[in-house]
Amino acid sequence: MLGRIALSKGDLKSAAQYLIRSGGTPGSPQLDTFGPDMRLARKLIQHGEKDAVLQYLDLCRKFWREGGATLDDWTNAIKNGKISDIYP
Repeated sequence: MLGRIALSKGDLKSAAQYLIRSGGTPGSPQLDTFGPDMRLARKLIQHGEKDAVLQYLDLCRKFWREGGATLDDWTNAIKNGKISDIYP
């Protein structure tokens, strides 16, 4: 939520930092099962913050172990400029 607020104020640097920090969570039953929320990540990609989003996805691998294939797909989509392939 803090990242989305920062982004709404035009503070891309803080929004990206909040996203990365959120990827450091130890997880939860919901996150471990359903994966991360990609709304902020998707918006940051649209603002050119690919590196921060890729770092976030890498961090998400620690808690979303069953989502490895999805994370791979999202990572490849970002690297290939296919933002629409990222689930919001």
